Amino acid sequence: MNKFFKNLTSQEIISEFLPSLVISLMLTEYFYKFGSFTAECIVFIGSWYLLGAIINKLKSFKNNKK
Repeated sequence: MNKFFKNLTSQEIISEFLPSLVISLMLTEYFYKFGSFTAECIVFIGSWYLLGAIINKLKSFKNNKK
């Protein structure tokens, strides 16, 4: 994990990593109430991954239009 963060620029962290993290945390807090910590963690990580992939795809789509 440490190598992962060292390879990211601050711009990448701000534009890709943090938005997906914050949105996933909000979704998990407000909508996922399974009563199981493990289930909520798995869904949180899945949401975070999916949102990160969507943000990355939108960013690459935007860059291809230029």
